[in-house]
Amino acid sequence: PPPQTTTHQPTATPQVPRSVALPFGTFERVLALPENAAAAKQFKSLLGQLEAAAADPDAPPLLRALALLVEPEEQVPKRSAAIRRQSAGTPEAAGLADVIAAIVITRFNGRSLEELCTMGGITLEDLSQSVAYQEIFGQGRQEGRQEGELEIALLLLRRRCGNITSDQESRIRSLPLVQLEALAEALLDFRGAADLERWLAAGG
Repeated sequence: PPPQTTTHQPTATPQVPRSVALPFGTFERVLALPENAAAAKQFKSLLGQLEAAAADPDAPPLLRALALLVEPEEQVPKRSAAIRRQSAGTPEAAGLADVIAAIVITRFNGRSLEELCTMGGITLEDLSQSVAYQEIFGQGRQEGRQEGELEIALLLLRRRCGNITSDQESRIRSLPLVQLEALAEALLDFRGAADLERWLAAGG
């Protein structure tokens, strides 16, 4: 008898990650293909607009924020801070903070949280509340979210309470996510190491 053949029928929409990392140069090679000449031309035009906006203090804040994608690294902290000052007190301030956070997290992937905050001219609190940060540490993976909360809490504690002891750090690292979130909120009222010790002694 003739061999039987089967046809694969997908049972559901394929699940794809929210973001992917492409090998270096992939985007440029795609744009260089002859069939993508029109897209490459549009991209170069957009790139030129962003570079012009980066040097224009009167450009719209959102365009200046997007220009951080092409700014030289050493200029990013200064430009970010200027954009934040320009938009302070306006309805678009929160949205711009999210855009800046997303850009620095994506562009400087692998840097410490403190470096990212410096690059974006934002506080740790702003960074941890940004959409981009929540996407990275809140994708349903408990361990990823807990790691993010832990790093934020330790950094803020060192700023508010000075150097914490190895015993205190060990106790903090052993806290479950719910207590880490409670600590991150409570430490905003801490005035020194004694407040941290009282909180830990009380069991959070």
